[in-house]
Amino acid sequence: MHIAFMHTFSDIFEAFGGTGGIKSAVGVESYQTVASWKRRGIPRKVWPDLLIAAAEADLPLAMKDLIDAEKSAAESKAKA
Repeated sequence: MHIAFMHTFSDIFEAFGGTGGIKSAVGVESYQTVASWKRRGIPRKVWPDLLIAAAEADLPLAMKDLIDAEKSAAESKAKA
């Protein structure tokens, strides 16, 4: 699957094929923990692993996409 732009954490999850794909990419054992990231945001500590996995899977994910997704999540929380 090719995702041209990843502006939200949901977009990133979709690009990786869902929670299981993100879980495998970053090596976290708890499915529930990773599932919560879709709402709360992907922690910065796993961003390097996620970027490496994206490159290996030929997904167009860049640091800017993660920063944009984090900003989008913060803006959504502020509006709520």
